[in-house]
Amino acid sequence: MSFTRFANVLQTNVEIQAFKYVQEIAEAMTNEAKEILETQRYSWQPLSQGYWEWKDRNNLDTRILIATGFYQEHISGGVEGGKVWWGVEDIVHEPSGLDLKFLARIHEFGYGHVPARPLWRPLLSKYIRLSPQFAKRYRREVERAARKAKALHLGSAKKVKVRL
Repeated sequence: MSFTRFANVLQTNVEIQAFKYVQEIAEAMTNEAKEILETQRYSWQPLSQGYWEWKDRNNLDTRILIATGFYQEHISGGVEGGKVWWGVEDIVHEPSGLDLKFLARIHEFGYGHVPARPLWRPLLSKYIRLSPQFAKRYRREVERAARKAKALHLGSAKKVKVRL
């Protein structure tokens, strides 16, 4: 294997590992955001009694930020251009007619009589703290890819020596 081939194999393996790394982060953050809503893990300010009763009368889910499940169902994440994106989809929240991103900001920071019920900021802070662990795993995978490319390179080099 020529050095150029070796470098190309190494680069391809590193790019694959980088994609896996950021994809894993996007999936973990997306799944955890949905799980937090499902289990009501955060200690948000409770719903007002009147709103809770209205949700109950209208056969809506009485958990915080769930009502119809639309918000939770439209949390997504992925990788684009090597960067992680994560949040709510850019669509209209059908039950209210509001832009879903606008509704998410209302709940995140509060607005008028709606108290702040942060989901995204605490979760992002958690993943920033975890990033060294993700980076360590990524580094191990890149080192493994380098060893694999080196073994392929040395293996073909041995074959060349035998032929001489």
